[in-house]
Amino acid sequence: MKKLLLIFTILFLLIFLIGFFVYAVSDKEPDKVTISLAGWGPGEETFKPSWAMFKEAFENEHPDITLDLIGIPYENLRQQLIVQAQAGTAPDLAQVDSAIDLELAALGFLQPLDSLLEKEVKDRIIGSLLEASKYNGKIYAVPQSPVPYVLYNSTYLAEKAGITKRPETIEELTQQATAIAGLGTDENGNRIWGISPDTARWIVGAYDFLPFFYNFGADEFDANGKVAINSKNAVEALAWYKELTEAGVLGPPGSDVREMRNLFSKDQLGFYVDNPGGRGIIRDQSGLGVDFDKHYEISVFPTKNRPENWSIYYAHTFVMFKQTKHPEAAAKFLNFYIKNADIQKTYYKDTGQLPPTNAALTDPAYGDSFSKTVMEQAGNVKRPFGLRPDKHGELVDILAVAVQSAVVGGVDPKAALDDAAQQMRELLGE
Repeated sequence: MKKLLLIFTILFLLIFLIGFFVYAVSDKEPDKVTISLAGWGPGEETFKPSWAMFKEAFENEHPDITLDLIGIPYENLRQQLIVQAQAGTAPDLAQVDSAIDLELAALGFLQPLDSLLEKEVKDRIIGSLLEASKYNGKIYAVPQSPVPYVLYNSTYLAEKAGITKRPETIEELTQQATAIAGLGTDENGNRIWGISPDTARWIVGAYDFLPFFYNFGADEFDANGKVAINSKNAVEALAWYKELTEAGVLGPPGSDVREMRNLFSKDQLGFYVDNPGGRGIIRDQSGLGVDFDKHYEISVFPTKNRPENWSIYYAHTFVMFKQTKHPEAAAKFLNFYIKNADIQKTYYKDTGQLPPTNAALTDPAYGDSFSKTVMEQAGNVKRPFGLRPDKHGELVDILAVAVQSAVVGGVDPKAALDDAAQQMRELLGE
């Protein structure tokens, strides 16, 4: 009898301990998930405070997820992400732009987002931006900010040169840039340039050229989808670049947008091309902060052979890599960003970058002239080489080389674009 009682006691204790263990395990907090997000923003000094804000707000709302931010310089971003995706080491998410996003989708590296984005999120995003984020009918990117290229105008130098209005045509822009260059030097002996689009041998050199290219009446492809980069209007646009360079109005030849921002922030440049995100950078570089806004304004691009003022479609975007092990957790960040109006307003205040939501069209917080001009330009944009996102990187590289060869190397504009057209046709198998 005692043995039987002992057996029952032992069994009871075992059952109790097993039950307690099961309860303890089930009641234990789930392990935290870490999702990685790589991009140029987390690494740039101007944008680091904003990204720290994103991280803190997201992790407060989702304490079970850690957001690991990885900064990659923009000039290395495309190549590094492609190499990582090929090696199976890509981040969960990346902050890229419309120069990269659909190319990554066409290469098969990205996760479609249609089923991962909440309906509310899709409804909030401006329809044209969401549509431009699709490849083969599926959503592969979430816009962070619509940033069409615009023309930055130095009102400080314009006043000194006796200019009283924004340029509306290429002819007026030529006259005004020439007048500003005619100021010679500033009080410290620094040369003043009239206009300076990026003419370095990289993607931005091509992107800065394309708005002028479009407004001269040119297109990358003809009505049949064939390469038309060396059309009569295209040659006229590049010849305009070369003529301004030879006249000492456009320059310094071969410099990139980082040098342009520096010159503009020091009141040594009349006009330059940039996206709205340049606002925060030139504020910082000027040393004046928001007070530097009194030195300039932005405008839509002047036109010549078209009735509309065209620019390139450009947006900062988020993408998710197909190899992520935590698609649902990664999607929570995308949904969080679009729904959080407060961080978007702070981001706009700090950097000048508008949200991708319908609030940009209706909220009084975005009703200043800067925002209105950005959205006005966003109404007339084209995605560069949009017919071939799978070859976008190679195509813009070819164009950038052609631009630089004419501006820096002195090559005849027609010869430069004829050579570029031939390379593009070979690349595309025409």
